[in-house]
Amino acid sequence: MTQRTMENTVESSAILFSMAQRLADFDGVPVRDILESALRRSQKASLEDDPQEEASSPEGGEKRRTDCQHGGAPLYEMRDCSVPGGYLTEEFRDAPWSMIRAAAYDRSAM
Repeated sequence: MTQRTMENTVESSAILFSMAQRLADFDGVPVRDILESALRRSQKASLEDDPQEEASSPEGGEKRRTDCQHGGAPLYEMRDCSVPGGYLTEEFRDAPWSMIRAAAYDRSAM
């Protein structure tokens, strides 16, 4: 059976990608093989933790996200720290982001 391939762009940390490149060089294989192997191991570990996940579709229901670097531990979820209020002052309500950013970093206003 011929496997179909698909070209993708994956964003990762420079250190992690560098490690994958060194491992690929050491093993004499393309980086793609290293990434595919890691994804397969992660998927297998995830399915062992939750056998029902295999039967459910990606579109159905919310999935449990995990961090592969920490042994499949759930990702940290930051608590809601929003504050009540009108959010932006009148002068910034319809302002472009560049104006808001410039005001935030303007040292002369301090």
